[in-house]
Amino acid sequence: MKVTVRVGFVLLSCLCLAIETAAAQPASTACSPQASANGTQILRCEGGVTIVAENGARFTLGDRDGNGRVDSVELSSKALLLEVPSKPGGNRFQVTTPQAVAAVRGTKWTVDVAEGKTSVFVVNGQVRVYKCPGDRLPSKSGDRVRSISMNGFMAGVTLVTHSGLYKFYIDGAMGQGGIWKFFQKVTEFNGGFPPANAWIFCDESMFTLNDGWMQMDLSLAGTFPDVPANYHGKSNCFTFGDGHAEVKKWKDILTTTPYLEGVTSTSAGYSTITTLNIKDPDRGWWLQHSSQKQQ
Repeated sequence: MKVTVRVGFVLLSCLCLAIETAAAQPASTACSPQASANGTQILRCEGGVTIVAENGARFTLGDRDGNGRVDSVELSSKALLLEVPSKPGGNRFQVTTPQAVAAVRGTKWTVDVAEGKTSVFVVNGQVRVYKCPGDRLPSKSGDRVRSISMNGFMAGVTLVTHSGLYKFYIDGAMGQGGIWKFFQKVTEFNGGFPPANAWIFCDESMFTLNDGWMQMDLSLAGTFPDVPANYHGKSNCFTFGDGHAEVKKWKDILTTTPYLEGVTSTSAGYSTITTLNIKDPDRGWWLQHSSQKQQ
């Protein structure tokens, strides 16, 4: 699954959410339909929101905060052009597709669903496909624009070939001196660790969120230096090396991560998430899908 963001033509693997296709439903929200000569449908909604739907587009309007005004759309096919007035505070207007959730800091953008991918073109504003909508607690400086981090073992050519960084920061922190493998290319996945098994992106809990590198400890110490999030009913959404995405339901240690405003692993009274239970199913899954031991 792919999300194409045309603000710099960046390809992203993003979140997975299952939705049902539905025709446009303006009657449930304060929107007035308006026909146009070129076959598009125009909806003008309370609050200054305008939605222009491509002919044949299938979508459902949403009202997340229950105030009678549209503030979200579920789009299953074709394209929408959205104009949303800028306003401080409150939930950002978001569009959910079968491949992604796109929330935008801005006033005008398009979302197009076709051929198994979602394309987003921002006319005015900034797209936020790196942010999980389930992460609703603010940071010290306000609403976070990112909740997604990348598997630290997917280090790429630059980090693996940088002798200083690799030895002291990458392999020293995670590889245990050459025990665990770091990957530079997709072609390095093998039969013992195929791309369908290797997670690439996931949501990191705000309990440890800092940089975009998900640091891991796959040793017997059982610690989680960085912690995968549990925002969706104690679950997390992962994308994998073969392009597929799946929701993982946590069952044990990763259901216990604190989710409190202002609380992190360095806060007084809190510490790194750790389990010494070798049968913990969450840690077992983490070990099986994060890397493999060097051959």
